[in-house]
Amino acid sequence: MRFWMVVVGWVVLGWQGRCLAEDLGLPAETIESSPVLQRWLDKVPDVLEDIENDPSFKTRLRLGFSEFPAGERAGFNVGVEDVFIGKSGLSLSGDFQGSFDGEYRSFGASLQYYLRPLGSYVNFGPVVGYRNLQTDSYERDGVNLGGRLMVVLSRGGAADLSLTQTWVKPGSGEDVGITTLSVGYAVTKNFRISADIQKQNAPEEKDSRVGVVFEWMP
Repeated sequence: MRFWMVVVGWVVLGWQGRCLAEDLGLPAETIESSPVLQRWLDKVPDVLEDIENDPSFKTRLRLGFSEFPAGERAGFNVGVEDVFIGKSGLSLSGDFQGSFDGEYRSFGASLQYYLRPLGSYVNFGPVVGYRNLQTDSYERDGVNLGGRLMVVLSRGGAADLSLTQTWVKPGSGEDVGITTLSVGYAVTKNFRISADIQKQNAPEEKDSRVGVVFEWMP
């Protein structure tokens, strides 16, 4: 019985393919060998919804070189940006950056929740996480709160910029404001080069970091 059901199914699919082929002026074999056309045959997809919910920027694995002008030190940075959780606007990021001599160090993780559809060219949302900071003048660790603005210049990770403003231990009298501007440009389908500029404002002193980062988009 199952054998005949399979046979009938293939006959019906072939008949539908030939009908659609006639409407489009395509050979029936083209329809039968194309999953996309068969999907349209089964159900016309909501293309606008797909565009709105397909992220206009991608997850990035990051590794780069950093310069700390205030302390005249060099260092490195490594991290991951925007690991999306399901199909929601929630993503996870984490990073570690430090000087080669160990005097400067910063690491942490955060959750971002983008408020607009992920396919938008401009997106923004709150940031909540944890950050640990160490310089030759002070140390901080605690809750890190703020927000992020993402501007997509070309979809699919080809080009974008992000501006993130957060505060470590806000309202404690020891809060440290961190402003980060990052601009990325893809040189291949999966590989990007990014430039970071970061300002760190604490009661004790102000610090800065600039970096060149190589990014891999899985």
